[in-house]
Amino acid sequence: AAGGGKGAAMAHGPPPSKPGTVKVWFEDKGFGFVAPDDGGADIFVHRNHLLDCAALQTDARVYFESEWSHQKNKAVATKVASAGALGAAFGIPQGG
Repeated sequence: AAGGGKGAAMAHGPPPSKPGTVKVWFEDKGFGFVAPDDGGADIFVHRNHLLDCAALQTDARVYFESEWSHQKNKAVATKVASAGALGAAFGIPQGG
């Protein structure tokens, strides 16, 4: 029987490691943008790439991985996890 929790998160490979903050989330459209802590351009996030939730909250802390999308001509998130869930699942220290 398939389980959830840590096993489900680990199935996605290593945890996303780039920290950022949710700038805006459009629940009705299923996407939003994350502002990376490194000051780069905002990263497009679609709900299909959320690892531990179905939606994001504006101003929430997240970790993400991204890559350049030639189709969209911008950086897009490939994995996004809430900071609290990552700390619980992967033992990442939580600041603040």
